[in-house]
Amino acid sequence: MSLRSIRDSFSMAVDESPGGPIVITVQGAVCARGNARLFTECLTGTVAAYRPIVIDLVAATAVDGDVMSAIADAASRLAHRQYRTVIVCRPSMTALHSLVQAEHVDVEYVDTPGSVFEEAKASQGEPIAATDALWGTYL
Repeated sequence: MSLRSIRDSFSMAVDESPGGPIVITVQGAVCARGNARLFTECLTGTVAAYRPIVIDLVAATAVDGDVMSAIADAASRLAHRQYRTVIVCRPSMTALHSLVQAEHVDVEYVDTPGSVFEEAKASQGEPIAATDALWGTYL
C-alpha cells in the first residue's frame, strides 16, 4: 500500500443512539471530492433528523473548506431548533480553528477519544436559550 492510498483512505460511521446525539465518526481525508460529498450528504441527512450532532474528527487526516462550510451551515440550522453541534478533533487540526468562533459550534480538542468525547456527547441534552435560537436573518 502506498503512502498516498493511506493518506487518501476514508471511512465514516454514524451512531444513532436512542435519546442521545447522532455521532458521526470520520477517519482519513475528508477533502477528496467524493469523500467531502459523501460526508456533506450524511450531514444533511443528520440535520433533517433534528437531533444534536457530535462530529468525531479525531482520526481525520484532512478537512477541506467545503466540509467546513457544511458543518457551519448544519450547526446554524440545528441551532434554530435549539440543538448544538459539537466537533471533537486533535489540536493539530488547524483547519477547524475558524469554527471555534462560529455561532452554535462547540469544538473540543483531544489527542484520543476519551472522557472529553463522552462529555461532549453527554452535554448535548442542554438546550440553547431561546434568544440564541432566534439568531439569524429573516426575510
